[in-house]
Amino acid sequence: MNREIKFRAWDDAEHEWVYVTLDELKSFEPTIHYWKLIHWSQYTGLKDKNGKEIYEGDVVKYFSGDNFIAVWNYKRNGWAFDDMGRTPEDFIVDSEFDWEQCEVIGNIYENPELLPS
Repeated sequence: MNREIKFRAWDDAEHEWVYVTLDELKSFEPTIHYWKLIHWSQYTGLKDKNGKEIYEGDVVKYFSGDNFIAVWNYKRNGWAFDDMGRTPEDFIVDSEFDWEQCEVIGNIYENPELLPS
């Protein structure tokens, strides 16, 4: 599978996203202070039912009405969806998840209210 490797960075100071490809990242030279104010998210290679790209940290609403967070699962070495504690395993691997039936409704940086308290 060939997919474009892309990243986005949430800028805490400016409250905005900066999008970069892997090639652009090689020449990305922010100040040291700037590095402390950003949170990196990688593109998963997946798109929601509306064609919107799903990045790590995105909150998606599944057709069942449940919310999930796109995360990298180190145990399975692949993208997964965190069900935020609703099941003992907590993760659904992307091959088990019908991601074409979900919709990106926000992300963990701009929309913390979407996370369980």
